[in-house]
Amino acid sequence: MVHSHTTAGVRVRPVWAGPSARTSQTGRPNEAATRQPTVMTHAEPSLSGIDPTDTDSSDLGERLPVFFGGLDEAITPVQQRLDGERRLLEKQAAELPDRLRAFFAGLAPAIEVARSAQAELDRRLATRFSTFADFFHFIHKKENTLSRVFASLLDPRGSHGQGCRFLNALSDEVRASMGRTPSSLGPDDPGVRPETAPPPAHDDCQIHTEYGFTKKFTKKGRSGSIDVVIQWPASKYWIGIENKPWAAEQEEQIREYFDALLDKVSSGGAIATDRVLVLYFSGNGADPTTAPKDPVKRARCITMPYLAASDGPSVEGWLRRCRATCEAERIRWFLAELEDHIQKDPHFRSEHEFKPDEEESDDDEHPG
Repeated sequence: MVHSHTTAGVRVRPVWAGPSARTSQTGRPNEAATRQPTVMTHAEPSLSGIDPTDTDSSDLGERLPVFFGGLDEAITPVQQRLDGERRLLEKQAAELPDRLRAFFAGLAPAIEVARSAQAELDRRLATRFSTFADFFHFIHKKENTLSRVFASLLDPRGSHGQGCRFLNALSDEVRASMGRTPSSLGPDDPGVRPETAPPPAHDDCQIHTEYGFTKKFTKKGRSGSIDVVIQWPASKYWIGIENKPWAAEQEEQIREYFDALLDKVSSGGAIATDRVLVLYFSGNGADPTTAPKDPVKRARCITMPYLAASDGPSVEGWLRRCRATCEAERIRWFLAELEDHIQKDPHFRSEHEFKPDEEESDDDEHPG
């Protein structure tokens, strides 16, 4: 019988010698049985293998002060260097305002040169203009968004880079109707005097979209807004544009617009009718039915059909003037595309009858 035993934490196992470990087949004692068994050993893990006496902690109280003392010596130069960096940063922060002022003072001439160069590039190449981003996706059946296209073209500071050229082109188109009696007036009504035409445009001309006015100009006490308003601050001249490409005007709309603008230029009881114009951009070419009854005011409400007629101003004629004076090829291409859009839209025909609710308005827009 084979036994195993453990000695000093090591388990001892004998080597198994076969079926008969004590006698051989001849019956004589087996020499292997007279010898001590061959022992193979292996150490098994034991928590008792940790000897707490391996670490001598009797001098720990002496060694710790020495360790931390050496640590202080190592930290001191680092702390001194950090203090020096902090003082340098504080000094630079105190000098920063003066250095920034000096920097930007020297930068101002370079900025002015860059602006002049950019203005020249815009005039010839319209580098900031993007046809699809700025205009085309706004146009289809949206009165207010199409009005923004016109406002952008009229803006002397617009991305087209052409300055006042397109605004002056509109003034030139309006002058085509000056001095003659509009069809909406009777033969004895006064026409519009040429000397009351819009003044030349300047960079300070302001363009407003959805220009609001108060209730006092309306019969029913409701507020309103004009699609596009052009303001000459120096000469106190105002033009309102009511854009109706696909719908008829609302009740008393043109009269209210005229009186709201007239209030802007009148002061001290003096009525400055000759410094106000209302341009009615008419999709089917019809005159407004809500113009003021006063003949002087009514004469200054000028209809501009989208399609050019044999005589008189038109939106198409204005765009053609813009294209003729434009230096940037990209803008000329856009103006030509916009003219083509007007010519192909079946709504811009004299036989088309508009209804007040025909307009398709944007969710985020107010009807104008």
